[in-house]
Amino acid sequence: MASSYTWHPRVDWVDARWPIPQPLMADEIFSSFLVRSALAHGCSPFALASAVWPTQRVWTRDIDRGLDQDSLAVLSRLAGLSVSALESSTLKAVADSIMRNSTGRIGTWPWVLVLGCRNRFHAGGLQCCPVCMEQEKPFYQIQWRLAWHTRCQRHRARLIDCCPNCSVPLQPSLLRPGDSIAQCHACKSKLAFNGPMDVSAGAAAFQEYVDEMVGLGTWYGPLRLTCSEWLGIAKAMLSLVRSASRMNSHVLNSFFKEMGVDSSSLEPSPLGLPLEYLPVCERERLLEIVWSIMRAGPGRFLDAASGVLPPSVLRQFSKDAPQLLELITPRTTHRHSAYNRTVPMVGPQKPQAVLRSWLRLIRKIRRNGL
Repeated sequence: MASSYTWHPRVDWVDARWPIPQPLMADEIFSSFLVRSALAHGCSPFALASAVWPTQRVWTRDIDRGLDQDSLAVLSRLAGLSVSALESSTLKAVADSIMRNSTGRIGTWPWVLVLGCRNRFHAGGLQCCPVCMEQEKPFYQIQWRLAWHTRCQRHRARLIDCCPNCSVPLQPSLLRPGDSIAQCHACKSKLAFNGPMDVSAGAAAFQEYVDEMVGLGTWYGPLRLTCSEWLGIAKAMLSLVRSASRMNSHVLNSFFKEMGVDSSSLEPSPLGLPLEYLPVCERERLLEIVWSIMRAGPGRFLDAASGVLPPSVLRQFSKDAPQLLELITPRTTHRHSAYNRTVPMVGPQKPQAVLRSWLRLIRKIRRNGL
């Protein structure tokens, strides 16, 4: 895939049964097309979905992960778009490119933002570019659901995942007749604003590199890897970075010093959630560090890790890329004795743990629409 703007082309409707059919915009995600179609007909997205699929409650789940062929066939006849065109607007094609054995996979999809659905509400997982929302026909794009995307490739603007006015997570499925897809469903304010435009260079480089690698593969040192294998190694690096942010480990600090990363800049996530649940700013900080480690290559990583990290930590990097095992095995003949062991916590909770619980409660309140 050459760039982040080639997920699928624009598709115009043919022989639609709807009175005001809508085209599928280039790179538009499935849920965005449904919302635009509903608003164009003067009804809510829930009313449109009930008319198309009377026996299903499609908005109570992540509809962008795809529907069965029969459900898509029903929509195809009404909207005047082919089943293949509708399917190309879901996350299925992306999942096939960045995951192994994605067919029928349940739970969290690696590198795909999680909506956190509960009934008709969700806690996050949807992003947009505030500049794109100023265009004549705004819509949500497929790449904005990907966890490695933190900026708009076209406008170089940082993506937003909540309303800039009321901080409610973006959820266009809750818009009402007369609303615009470019506004907040809660306070009705426009999503376009003059906010921070710059994204860290490391996070932007990570995003561009992965976009160019999707469907093609890449080299990691002397190894030729598929996209899923490279992202698997990056995910393992991410786990190592987050472990270092949660504990003051001399072993991990030594490793990051050898890699040229300032470990003092690492901050633990207040929520302690996986990458796919994190807001834009937190993902941006993590991806910047992971990019500096990944671009150094496996040689420098193993030189820095073999003397300080135990074999059990090193071997996790070969799970998604078995070729790495040949490089790792000769360097894991002993276990470092200074590796920190987990000590049971006794006494009152730390302020960070209390803050994490409080922020988790706020997420639940927002998700339930209270």
